[in-house]
Amino acid sequence: MPRLVLVAAIFSFASTALLPSAIAQTGAVQVWDGLTEYPQKPRSLQEVDFRNFRYKLLEETVALRNGAMARRYKPFGGEQAALEHTWLFDVRDGVPRHALVSIYVLNYGGSSAPAGYALLFEIKEGRLVTTQEISYDAQAPGTGASFDVLGGKLTVAGRSDDHTPNCCPAYLDVATFTWDGDRFLPAGYKVVPVRKK
Repeated sequence: MPRLVLVAAIFSFASTALLPSAIAQTGAVQVWDGLTEYPQKPRSLQEVDFRNFRYKLLEETVALRNGAMARRYKPFGGEQAALEHTWLFDVRDGVPRHALVSIYVLNYGGSSAPAGYALLFEIKEGRLVTTQEISYDAQAPGTGASFDVLGGKLTVAGRSDDHTPNCCPAYLDVATFTWDGDRFLPAGYKVVPVRKK
């Protein structure tokens, strides 16, 4: 019994110790590794219509039609969303085994809260799932996600959590990730000034 307690304590310490390391590698860009199941059972990712799709995010659900969504709330405010990019990759025998989808979501009312998401899709046991969600604050010029499919390098730029007013972003955290054959692993980040328009 004491050995079990010791192992649990070591595991708890190790998992807690790894968390700051991950944050140190991605800055304000958030990474969630977990499984989210969808009702679709496609034979391949090429069959999935990501432009007309109901996305399950950690905090909300976004239903796109023709790559976009817009709805207003009463008495004021609303939400807008748009598909930015879809990358099909990790091709085996001519069939892509993974898809990376980038979407932009804007909630507005008294103030606005734009956010960006990069979602990693695959088919597991015949069902469509996401296995990774990368999110970032998109309230600054220059934010977004780009993916070098051949090199396996994902770059995500999000507004830094530097406590500047909403109107006046000063810095971006530019996080890079490398593809390991199953998911994107943090490879570091740098802080860069926001380019003024």
